[in-house]
Amino acid sequence: MHIRAFAFLLFLTQFVLAQEPTPIVPDPKLTPGDTFDVTAQDVCVPGYNPPLPKPTPLRVPEAADTAGQVWVNTRSGKYWKPGSRYYGMTKQGEYMTEKEAVQKGYRPANGTGE
Repeated sequence: MHIRAFAFLLFLTQFVLAQEPTPIVPDPKLTPGDTFDVTAQDVCVPGYNPPLPKPTPLRVPEAADTAGQVWVNTRSGKYWKPGSRYYGMTKQGEYMTEKEAVQKGYRPANGTGE
């Protein structure tokens, strides 16, 4: 019984002795409708957004510049011709002649490789 009374008194003293938080008061100079400039330093925390790594340039060997070279996506089994959207852009792939690609069983992307 005494322990409960002591715990209750301890609980009450926390509220009695607690300090009032300081209220946040608006700047008296500002009125509704006032505008002010906000800069990146006002809203950004240093180190919050780490810098992005620089993209590595795509590797295009000299052999790929010759006519007849295609980019084979070794994962999908399709090949792309020069000037097409995914030529040299997929993660897994290699350059070879179109004849080699067909002999190895690769198919042209979208039916034409374009």
